[in-house]
Amino acid sequence: MKNRNILKEVSIIVGYALFLVMISECVSRASMISTMMWTITHPGLLLSSIALVAGIIAIITWLTKKMSIAIWSVSIPFTVLSIVNYYKILMNSKPLTIWDFGLIDELLKIQGDMSFTIAWHAVILAGVVIGVNIILVRIINRTQVVSLTVRSRWLKLSGAIIVTGLIVSGIYLNPTVFDFLGFDDTPFNQVTFYENNGFLNALIYGINDKLALTNVDSTEEGEQIAQAQAQFYEETTVGIQRPNIILLLNESFMDVTQIENVTFNQDPLPTYRALQNETITGTFVSSQFGGGTSNVEYDVLTANTSFDLPKGMVPYTQLIHQEIESLPQLLASYGYQNTSIHSYTGWYWNRESVHQSLGFERFLDETTFENPTYIGPYISDADFMTKIIDTFEENKASDPNRPQFIFGISMQNHAPYGGSEKSIGTEVPIEITSSEGLSPENEEILEDYAQSTYLSDQALGQLLTYFASVDEPTIVLQFGDHLPSMATLLTEAGYLQNEAQTPLEQALTKYTTPMLVWDNQNRLPSENIGYIGANFIAPFLLEQAQLPLSPYYQFLQTMKEMYGMPFFEYILQADGSEVNQIETTIDWQATYEYLQYTFLGVR
Repeated sequence: MKNRNILKEVSIIVGYALFLVMISECVSRASMISTMMWTITHPGLLLSSIALVAGIIAIITWLTKKMSIAIWSVSIPFTVLSIVNYYKILMNSKPLTIWDFGLIDELLKIQGDMSFTIAWHAVILAGVVIGVNIILVRIINRTQVVSLTVRSRWLKLSGAIIVTGLIVSGIYLNPTVFDFLGFDDTPFNQVTFYENNGFLNALIYGINDKLALTNVDSTEEGEQIAQAQAQFYEETTVGIQRPNIILLLNESFMDVTQIENVTFNQDPLPTYRALQNETITGTFVSSQFGGGTSNVEYDVLTANTSFDLPKGMVPYTQLIHQEIESLPQLLASYGYQNTSIHSYTGWYWNRESVHQSLGFERFLDETTFENPTYIGPYISDADFMTKIIDTFEENKASDPNRPQFIFGISMQNHAPYGGSEKSIGTEVPIEITSSEGLSPENEEILEDYAQSTYLSDQALGQLLTYFASVDEPTIVLQFGDHLPSMATLLTEAGYLQNEAQTPLEQALTKYTTPMLVWDNQNRLPSENIGYIGANFIAPFLLEQAQLPLSPYYQFLQTMKEMYGMPFFEYILQADGSEVNQIETTIDWQATYEYLQYTFLGVR
């Protein structure tokens, strides 16, 4: 009799875990067919998900003596997280990760600026969960499924804890077993990463990476560079020539004329286009798509790379709580005034605190703008550039002998798009004259976005016109942090997931934006430098400014020339090709990882 009771309880728990996992997959994928295909092709991952959910339900059941409590307490958060996962993938092609739970405040803030479509499949499936729960709880309460014997209850609880612990340690914390079950880590395509592995597995995958953060082995070269870096600050002197440096992060910036299936009535980027034959241009390689701006800032300002961080990690909120090696810190040692300007709220991504840790003397957010004009929900790039000019003049008046480093983070081109929200004050609006594959709704969205980039391009011209009249040598470098969060539209237009491209070409298309370098002394050459990773921008910028490179930056420049640029699972060259065979005595990637985590202070 006791054995039958245990079998009945376990059967209900496992059956309900199967139901919940399937519902979760259907919610996240918005497709019953996709869910069924995943269960057929990835049985090992399905079983691991069921086992983990069943173990949690069993523990709560025998801890509280109420299976009904276990059912409700597991199903509600699991269903809600599945819905959040669906929307997160929809917005920026990334699954929900454990790192996102540290970003609740950011999520609540930004969601007010985004437009959401009700996912009716999620509403229906959530209703199914509630309905099944009500029926199942009534049956359980009527038949008294769970034994109330104290001894049997504690034996069952102990067994559930042991089994669940073995599942976590033996599967989820054991990459070998996880791989054997079919886990597929496709790094540059997060949608594929989720679809192949399932929601629960994608959610808790970061546990391994989080534990591995502090287990990076040292290398002989890394230790030597770290020691030289410390000594460098004590000995370095800088000559008289120290140009002003303006580094601009243009939010969600892309050149829409690169979408081959769409043509426009006029060029949305006339300023950028006119400068292409006059100064340095290139293709900025980002670590993010459709979001995650602070990670791109991290890459650019520290010369570390988000590619070496656990998926979903945001170092601004999770790692940087102290002074660390950075470009502004180095420039401060050269006598620069360091100012960061952002046309949005200062607490977002913890910028107020982090920028101080990075070596900025001042951080100016949207509250410091006087009566700004808004393009959609955000301060216009025209006012953003005006703020940079005004700040430059204020800094110069306060200390005319110090060169300036200003890092600007715009916001105008951020989503949402559509409804002509970004077309304020435009005499000749940007319009699509022909398109292939785009729906009328997406045409309107793309036109609105293109109009925003046109206004942004005009604002850049405004800034360069001002600095052309400044006597002191000044360098301006602008890059887009990532492509706009229009994954569905760009795929529909044939720009993303183009089957005619190789996997590397697809990844480069998805993770690259335009970059421009200009100086007011016409000293820079007219050339296209090709692809350059975000983490190589700092040493490149210092070279253009003819400033000394620290040992860390010297290592990066040598690494780029002799080894290449790490890009997901590829090693990239400036011409966009992949490095396949490398003969070297230095373990470049191991040394690079060691230096990153050493300078972050997490080792």
